[in-house]
Amino acid sequence: MLVAGTATILISGLASAQDAAVDSAKPAKEKKICRSLVPVGSIMPKRFCLTKNEWSRLDDDIGKHTEAKLNARKTTMDRTLSQ
Repeated sequence: MLVAGTATILISGLASAQDAAVDSAKPAKEKKICRSLVPVGSIMPKRFCLTKNEWSRLDDDIGKHTEAKLNARKTTMDRTLSQ
């Protein structure tokens, strides 16, 4: 009886060690960050949940797009004023 109990403890210990190894092999799931944004043409905010990397990439893309539009407007204004 004592041998069976010891074997059970050893097997459960090995199983939990294997589970820990499998868990550490899985990539860590990134935490989602949620923001409430109001889409163009709407007054109701919509909730968007993305990871930190996705928000960073989106913010960079929006910044580049905004900067390009402002530069295009500035160029047009400069041409208009110089005439």
